[in-house]
Amino acid sequence: MKKTDNNSISNHILQDLTLWSDDDVTDLMDGMLKSALLDIADGRKSQVMKDEAIEWLMRDDYSSAFSACNCCKALGYDIDLLRTEVNKHTDGALNHDVQT
Repeated sequence: MKKTDNNSISNHILQDLTLWSDDDVTDLMDGMLKSALLDIADGRKSQVMKDEAIEWLMRDDYSSAFSACNCCKALGYDIDLLRTEVNKHTDGALNHDVQT
């Protein structure tokens, strides 16, 4: 049996991985925002899904790379304005208490 060099296996695996481009990350952030907004507005979604989306959108978190605040910042949106507009168009959904 031929001895396998662990380093060559690691290099081979790493060569096969596709690194995320800046556009990929931006697309992901855009998709996360759209998904949360659709979850909040779509009457067919469960209350749990709506609550999770509202909680994510309302959390003032700049420490997590993919927080709503950071997604908005990276995409050039004002998080406070987005929250205000979502609230207007969802009969105050963001003002409702999130169920636990």
